[in-house]
Amino acid sequence: MEYAISRHINGISLNGREYCLDEEDNVILFDSFELAKEYLITRLVDCGEEDLQEDLDNGVIQIEIYK
Repeated sequence: MEYAISRHINGISLNGREYCLDEEDNVILFDSFELAKEYLITRLVDCGEEDLQEDLDNGVIQIEIYK
């Protein structure tokens, strides 16, 4: 299984999702949920692990199995 990081466009759940992309506009895939979470903590999220966990719990950011 591979995991991807996404969020709803403009934070509105009726909108589609946008994914973290690499330089070639491919979805960045992770081998585990924890690796995706670590990526967010170290590179994309300007907050602590508690804030990230709150965003994950509230659905602001999703880490999900990518199909």
